Amino acid sequence: MRSSWDDIPLLLACLRTGSLTAAARELGLDTSTASRRLVALERQLGLLLFERTRTGLVPTAAGRGLRGPAEEAERGVLHMLSMAGAAHAAAEGTVRISAVPGLAEALLAPLLADLMRAHPLLRFELDTSPRVVDLERREADIAIRNTRPDSGELVARRLGAIRWVAGAAPALARRVGVVDDWAALPWIGWTAEFPHKHVSRWLERHGSPPVLRTSDFAAQLHFSTLGTAAVIAPFPFLEPYGLVPLEWSEAAAPAAEAWPTDTLTLVTHRSLRHEPRVAVVWDAIVARLGAAG
Repeated sequence: MRSSWDDIPLLLACLRTGSLTAAARELGLDTSTASRRLVALERQLGLLLFERTRTGLVPTAAGRGLRGPAEEAERGVLHMLSMAGAAHAAAEGTVRISAVPGLAEALLAPLLADLMRAHPLLRFELDTSPRVVDLERREADIAIRNTRPDSGELVARRLGAIRWVAGAAPALARRVGVVDDWAALPWIGWTAEFPHKHVSRWLERHGSPPVLRTSDFAAQLHFSTLGTAAVIAPFPFLEPYGLVPLEWSEAAAPAAEAWPTDTLTLVTHRSLRHEPRVAVVWDAIVARLGAAG
């Protein structure tokens, strides 16, 4: 037999108010939803918990008997939430974050600023190099990666999928107009030590030799703001740099369909997941970057 934790507040609200309408209002539900859930709970338990009368709900002996255990469970949940809130409020220390290049400037900076204001005892170290840090050796506390780890000692949470697109400064986008041939554009690309980058492969097949190559993704984005060349970047990275996505014609569409999609994954060591300093940052990243995808 399975039931939801949400059944406990519903049961208690019905017992305390004696009214399905009042219980639904207390829980922010509509009456029909509350009624369906109460019927489902009775079916799961195999018990009639309330007599339905014209004046409201009258608990049966079985319903009255569940009040004590339900209130005890409610106190336990409230205590757990109180402890979690206290742990977050007391978050302090240094959190070392490893992020894929470009993510820090585009998306992490405002998030970290909010965390600094909310938790003045937190400190941050941010590694934005392309290398994959070893979380099992504690080279970082939290990592945001393009791949999911296969180690049982690491905890992972999918943040979302982010589509890469061709972007440029508005002035260059206006000059180019609708792209018919990607090879006719000037490009910014990766240096030779990153030949595995999907952008490098795409430019080899569909673009032109880059006018600038760099291993620094932030530098690629900054240079593209000058209006000299276009760049391939994750869509959410464009707006923080004042870039816009390029438009293309049907002739250029097949190559555009080859742009990759990254799945961002948040990773930490299992032993750190619920440490206050790490937990508060983890939750903030999930709330902010989970929506970005």
